[in-house]
Amino acid sequence: MISKEDNETLTRIEAGSVMGDLMRCYWTPVMLVSEIPENDAAPVRVRVFGEDLVAFRDSSGRVGLLANSARIAQLAGARCQ
Repeated sequence: MISKEDNETLTRIEAGSVMGDLMRCYWTPVMLVSEIPENDAAPVRVRVFGEDLVAFRDSSGRVGLLANSARIAQLAGARCQ
């Protein structure tokens, strides 16, 4: 059985934590492309490793993911044009 401190170290994934920083070194699937609406639709809110993000498709159909937390509330209700 591991100690409480070791358990905390292994299970915390916030930015700046040991495991959080490690997990951010690798590509991590967060959703299926089919879950993102059609071009120029409203973005989808996604929470990954304790961070609020928005996933969207641009006018060309390319998928994007933004992590600017100051604008998440504005972007989540917006449409890409």
